[in-house]
Amino acid sequence: MLWRAMRRMVPAVERAARTVVEREARRLAFPKPAPRRRAKRRRDAEERRVKRDVRKIVARRDGYCRLGKRAPTGCFGPSQWAHLPNLRRARTVGQRPEQRHTSAGTLMLCQRHHDELDGRARPRLQIEPQSRCGANGRLHFVVGEWGWHWTEEA
Repeated sequence: MLWRAMRRMVPAVERAARTVVEREARRLAFPKPAPRRRAKRRRDAEERRVKRDVRKIVARRDGYCRLGKRAPTGCFGPSQWAHLPNLRRARTVGQRPEQRHTSAGTLMLCQRHHDELDGRARPRLQIEPQSRCGANGRLHFVVGEWGWHWTEEA
């Protein structure tokens, strides 16, 4: 009640000046950041878009499995999107999605070969890019225990 009475007494000019000062105070040099939930949602949406686009390019390039039936273990399971060993998630934390997920750093493998690459199954599979193009160029595949190796044709 007292506030309403005092507000009526304050001239309109003073009120207008006070609102201008309040408006200027809102334009700080360091504005308050967006809420974390909103910022994370925006980042996640951007990463999903990049992943979808890169996965589509890689699937068209590699088909079902880049190694295919050439390996002594053969293919098994659904096709999966795999990162080259030097570009795994643990090594690219904090990078922008365009740097983390590229066609040069990823390839399509069947479930068996993906598990062998990540060390979840034996024999262990190693993939070594033969050029600066990464997975966009030739790759050299090595199956550790058997000593089997194969390099893609140009």
